[in-house]
Amino acid sequence: MSFNSRDFKGFTFRSGPAKTTVKQNSTFWDSNSNDVDVDEFLGLDTDTKKGKDLIALAGYKRAISNFVNIVTEDNIPVVFNSNDQSYTDGKKVVIGANIDDKKFDVAVGLALHEGSHIKLSDFDLLRNLEIEIPAEIFTLAERVNVDRMTVISTVKNILNYVEDRRIDSFIFRTSPGYKSYYHSMYEKYFYSKNVDKGLLSS
Repeated sequence: MSFNSRDFKGFTFRSGPAKTTVKQNSTFWDSNSNDVDVDEFLGLDTDTKKGKDLIALAGYKRAISNFVNIVTEDNIPVVFNSNDQSYTDGKKVVIGANIDDKKFDVAVGLALHEGSHIKLSDFDLLRNLEIEIPAEIFTLAERVNVDRMTVISTVKNILNYVEDRRIDSFIFRTSPGYKSYYHSMYEKYFYSKNVDKGLLSS
């Protein structure tokens, strides 16, 4: 997750390098996630029609909303958009992902992550970040020609990286059944051969 430097009120998630391999964890409970329907009466396999299944899409969105309500223990609205940003403003969760059976786990991971911000993060701290940052930080920044807004944005980014790990760790410990959805999210947005190469290099 990274911050939108123009938005000092909430948490924003932007997509990064994508991993193409997808492991579906929702297949454990979602009988509609297969590419083949079985006619139980005749015992025949029939191919599912290709294209957008609006009923399935509505079901995915409802399921994702339910996940958010469970993790937050509250009735939090979940909004879906077509761009690549997922975020929360502390009152609602916005998911920016194309949702189908192959991307459902990633969308659930995003929704759980953003929902756990609502449950666990201090949004008042974000709103008052400018007055919460010690004055000497701004003074030091001025000496090296770094403006006030850049300081606020940088501090917010650092807080966000730490906060992401904190809230994900909390959910991992308290709700281990959700781990697979987080792993799917991490693989899509954070997996990168270049990062691996850098970490393994001298």
